[in-house]
Amino acid sequence: MQITTENASRQFQNKPQPVQDLINEAISALNILQVPLEGLSSRRLERVAMAFLAVANIQKSEQWPELEDASSNRSLRTRDIINYMNEHFSENISSGSYDDIRRKDLAPLIASNIVIGTIPDSARNNSQRGYAINPELGEILRTFKQDDWQLPEIFLESRTRLIDTLKARRNIEKSPLICRQGKIWNLLPENIIFYKKRSSRIFFQDMVTTPKFYMLAMLPIGFFSWRKKSLRN
Repeated sequence: MQITTENASRQFQNKPQPVQDLINEAISALNILQVPLEGLSSRRLERVAMAFLAVANIQKSEQWPELEDASSNRSLRTRDIINYMNEHFSENISSGSYDDIRRKDLAPLIASNIVIGTIPDSARNNSQRGYAINPELGEILRTFKQDDWQLPEIFLESRTRLIDTLKARRNIEKSPLICRQGKIWNLLPENIIFYKKRSSRIFFQDMVTTPKFYMLAMLPIGFFSWRKKSLRN
């Protein structure tokens, strides 16, 4: 899996060749580590790789042995990642796009435990929330070689592939739900809870629009209006 001239984004094509090569190296490393990148557009793949490189503090291909992880006290906030990508990878990403960094660019890295949060249990809107390379992977990533990288096999044997975990979640037993029209839906348990809440909300909305409910609801308003006029007089 690589970005080529055929599928490259305009932003990628405008980057210097060493930066393009570095981004493809990062994609190779993530692919070997079995990060689920399938289905991503070439631009999103490019941004995931750049976010990874920013967190690892790698600007050139020869800097893999100098990769920094959480044990070296490196921690980048989403805005720091944007600044890093703009400065070192010829990007022009708006500082207001920091939420996309977390939700889209870092998401597969965090899900795969390649990148971790440096403030455990912090709120999503915590402005000081930072990200770093998992120190368990630091030594492995520092040995990265484009053509011959054997060390990850030992690491991968000791962990469950994320893609297998996601497949297992899809096979969770579903429960049937019969709606008022008689239609049967097979839903996950959490979706049934959501549907019940939504159904209750729809029922309440229907009830509010009925004339009797409207008249009852207006009684207190009419009373207070009358009481206010009485006090004035």
